[in-house]
Amino acid sequence: MFRSVVAVVAGYLATFIGVSTFFALVLAAGFGGMPAPAEAARFTPPAWLLWVELGVSPLLAVAGGYVCAWIARKQELRHGLALAGLMLVMGAISVCTETGLKPLWSSVAVAALGVAGVLAGARLRLAHVRA
Repeated sequence: MFRSVVAVVAGYLATFIGVSTFFALVLAAGFGGMPAPAEAARFTPPAWLLWVELGVSPLLAVAGGYVCAWIARKQELRHGLALAGLMLVMGAISVCTETGLKPLWSSVAVAALGVAGVLAGARLRLAHVRA
């Protein structure tokens, strides 16, 4: 049971840290850093950044799903499903909290692609175990 919880949490953290680091680097390189809290409410991301997010987030979710299944060591897909459920809940929270900051379609797509990426990562780990 403990390994299962650690696997899901580690998978989520792998995805979260990967996405956070990537976008911190993008914002630092392209915008001179993170906007101040007072400016963050007025910050409108350019369209290219939304598309980059749609491409990168699922790839990093694959890594999170793989880490989750790797730590679990057995019942990889079941652990991947648990992580996908957590990602779905966190994605719904993000959709609600990002209202007005970026288009709704972008928030929903990132959440959905993240769930798919996690499941693909767990499946990839399972394929490596079987090979």
